[in-house]
Amino acid sequence: MLEAEGVARRAAIADYDVVGSPPESGLEALVQLAATVCGVSTAAINVIDDRWQHPIAVVGFEPVVCAREDSMCAAVLSDGVQVAVSDARRDERFAANPFVTGEIARMRFYASSPLVTPAGVTIGTLCVFDESPGDLTPERSRSLDQLAGQVVDVLELRRVTRQLAHSEEQLARFAGRVSHDLRNPLTALIGNVELAADSPGMRHAPEARLLLEHAQAAAERMAAMLKDLGRYPQAGGTDAPSQQP
Repeated sequence: MLEAEGVARRAAIADYDVVGSPPESGLEALVQLAATVCGVSTAAINVIDDRWQHPIAVVGFEPVVCAREDSMCAAVLSDGVQVAVSDARRDERFAANPFVTGEIARMRFYASSPLVTPAGVTIGTLCVFDESPGDLTPERSRSLDQLAGQVVDVLELRRVTRQLAHSEEQLARFAGRVSHDLRNPLTALIGNVELAADSPGMRHAPEARLLLEHAQAAAERMAAMLKDLGRYPQAGGTDAPSQQP
C-alpha cells in the first residue's frame, strides 16, 4: 500500500514538473497570501517525494531542499488533513525535529494543509510557521485549506497547459509530415490526369473527358489543402485549411 502511494506521488509530482523550475507567479502570490492571512511572516509550498522536501514557492526565508526525514511536513503528510501546532516543542511529532531544536531553525508555531490532487494523491503541503508560539483561528484554518486547494488548481492548470502545448507540437509535426509525403505523388497524379484529358483519344469520349476534368479539379483542391497544411507548423497550428468550392 505504501509503495503504491509512493509511486502515485512520484508520478503526480513528475506530471506537474515544478521541482527545480522557477517559481510560478501564481504560487508565489498564494504563499504570500497564506502568510498574510495567518498572521505570520514565513510560509512555504512544499512538494515531498520519497527522499526530499522541495520548496517550490516561499516567503520570508531562502528556500532550501531538505531530506524527507528532517521535514516537519513529511511527518504529517500521511494524515491527509490540516495540522496546527501552537508550540512544536510540546508536540511529540516535532519536538526532536531539527527545524525546532535549533539545528536548522527554531520553529514554534506550525500549521499546514495538504496538497491533494484531483486523483486523491497528497503531494505536499502549504504550510505557515513562526519562531514564536501562535494559534490558528477557525477562520484562518478554513482559509489555509482553501488556499491549499488553489495551489493544486494552479498546478493542474500548469499540467494541462503543458499537455496541450505538447499535443499542439505533435499535431504540427504530423501535419508537416503528411503534407510533405503526399505533395509529390499528388503533383504527379495531377500531371497524369492533365495529360490524359488532353490526349487525342479524349476528343471523341466527352463523358470520359468530363470525368477526368472532375478528377483534376478534386486533385487541385486537395493540393491547395496540402499547401495550407504544410504552413500549419510554421503558423503554430493556427491556420485552417482553405475551403475550396
